[in-house]
Amino acid sequence: MEKRILGRSISKTARLMGNNLSQKFHEAGLDITKEQWYLLNVLEEQNGMNQQDIAGLCEKDKTSVARQLDVMERKDLIVRTTDKLDKRIKRVQLTNKARELRVVCKKIASKTLDELTYGITAEDIDITIDVLEKISARLHKK
Repeated sequence: MEKRILGRSISKTARLMGNNLSQKFHEAGLDITKEQWYLLNVLEEQNGMNQQDIAGLCEKDKTSVARQLDVMERKDLIVRTTDKLDKRIKRVQLTNKARELRVVCKKIASKTLDELTYGITAEDIDITIDVLEKISARLHKK
């Protein structure tokens, strides 16, 4: 019998959930990845951030975020504008197309999460989130 390991369970579940969501987007005919979906949500909350701030908030390296943003720019989901005070800084903003896509994706993501958590009590979900947030907070202190 395989030993239960927290890190492995977290990693496996996150990967499977992300793959499942990507599949649902694909089945709906949407040209968006789970990574781009995450960035859409980050930018919806804080539109106009620069790439470095986005990478920090997402806890991803600047290069991978820049690649995703390049793809999103080609898909007309974002525009990069020059900062008014510092011409070296590019601000990233969502387009109307991205906002419309986000509405559709949000419905799919919500339905998918409902399907995945069916039969799991709200209390169990809250406990799981509490535990993961405690672990995350400890990791951020290091």
